[in-house]
Amino acid sequence: MSLSRALLLASLVAPVAGQKKNVLFITVDDMRPSIGAFNFSLAHTPNLDKLAAEGLVFKRAYVQYAFCAPSRNSFMSGRRPDTTRVWNFQDHFRQPTSAPGGGAGGENWLAMPEYFKKNGFLTLGSGKLYHPQVPPDNDYPLSWTTDYDYYCPECPPPKCPHSSAVGPPNGDFNCLVKDPPITYTLCAASTLANETKFEAQLEDQRIRDNCIHHLGIANSTIASKKYDNFFIGCGFHKPHVPWVFPAEFLQYFPEDITDIPLADDTFAPQGMPEVAWHFPADVHGIDIQPNGTANYTRSRIFRRGYYAAISYTDYNIGKLLESLATYGFEDNTVVIVFGDHGWQLGEHDTWAKMTNFEVAVRTPLIIRAPWMKASVGRVTSVLAEAVDFYPTLAALAGLPDPSTQSQELNGTSLLSVFLNPDDITVKSAAFSQFAKPSKENPYNFWPTPARNATEIMGYTVRVDDWRCTYWFGFNKATITVNTEEVLGIELYDHRGDPGELDWAGEHVNVATNPENAAILSTLRAKILDYIQLK
Repeated sequence: MSLSRALLLASLVAPVAGQKKNVLFITVDDMRPSIGAFNFSLAHTPNLDKLAAEGLVFKRAYVQYAFCAPSRNSFMSGRRPDTTRVWNFQDHFRQPTSAPGGGAGGENWLAMPEYFKKNGFLTLGSGKLYHPQVPPDNDYPLSWTTDYDYYCPECPPPKCPHSSAVGPPNGDFNCLVKDPPITYTLCAASTLANETKFEAQLEDQRIRDNCIHHLGIANSTIASKKYDNFFIGCGFHKPHVPWVFPAEFLQYFPEDITDIPLADDTFAPQGMPEVAWHFPADVHGIDIQPNGTANYTRSRIFRRGYYAAISYTDYNIGKLLESLATYGFEDNTVVIVFGDHGWQLGEHDTWAKMTNFEVAVRTPLIIRAPWMKASVGRVTSVLAEAVDFYPTLAALAGLPDPSTQSQELNGTSLLSVFLNPDDITVKSAAFSQFAKPSKENPYNFWPTPARNATEIMGYTVRVDDWRCTYWFGFNKATITVNTEEVLGIELYDHRGDPGELDWAGEHVNVATNPENAAILSTLRAKILDYIQLK
């Protein structure tokens, strides 16, 4: 969006917004759109559904990378992976250009919470917002108000010196149900959902309570006039594996696992290039061979566990939103909830994320801004990207456009969509990408390749009716994409897609169909224009 248009929109919303607004930023690890607000009939997500009924649902929102650390480096900085130069678990956007393979030089960038901090907000964080240690110490002190420590059970001191967490992430629990029996992926735990004793709590319960504690800090500091506004970040882990959650959440899903549907198509897409796929990951006990070899009984058990883990997170989010209302912040706080990427539950015969398929890069995005009356209870089909969160939240909170403070963000403010959710012209495409370490073994994604060890980079673009992906060779000496070395092409037909997570159009690669030559050429041009590593 141009600076002039951003300033015009800001002037339009200013009389509605009045004073600056607070931000409650909630990200959920590995959560795909398997929630009620996205028409998933098996879901038990009453709190997210209520939030959706009061806010704006983005049915076509996409992250820029389907892996935790690169995705979070991207949306927390407001820059795309080609700009952050992060597509692994070693690098981060704060690295200088002198770092191996050339860092982004983002030492002086204002990350999203840092931008709010610079503009006078109290900024507090708990849980997994940045990926632990990339950037170091959860970007403390740059992103966070230094009167208070960051709370990160996953990264206690000394790894994260300013984390106030102590001991292991979880308290004491037993698995009442677990699968597989020895090295489990699913554990329905003895812990109660409303457990308040620290020594008995699971990690996300501790994160939830610390987020609520941060709301209390915000309440007292605003009452004392020390601060006028807050940005509070809360990062929940589940449904990240292992799926450890209070056993009571299983009750919401059929005990007879034959009533748990499998993926619509448990085979890799027809005509898919090898480089597009990976062996099932992150789960135990799923047969690791391509095409139809998965254990269907275990697949149903795991899908039930994943859905229960989302219900557990929904419960924790509900408690957090209750506290927001109790403190009287409900009407003047932007609440955003989303997943850091999607997750494959047997779709395309694979498990976990780490692909460029729709189910891996799509995120359930809900934003509630009660003063934006036209957005309340609405659903929009605009193509949204996670890099858009930073400028959009700044606009909704009443802050200047980040470009006026020397921030060259890659995202677009979606403020206009809150004024008219039916206007989807603000963006015409959403982009994602994924790097791989070996041309010889194109299924491999691990270890995530260092910049100077990357051999493959795949870029995907989603437009209204299509998804197109090009896999290119990567020059690890110059850290550039070799666009003349095409390792695979995918084209998936989304015409008529009502927003299904497992759309049949992604079961067949139609890139070689002669009638698709024109659209393939158009989308190839979009991808080539998008690539910065040239």
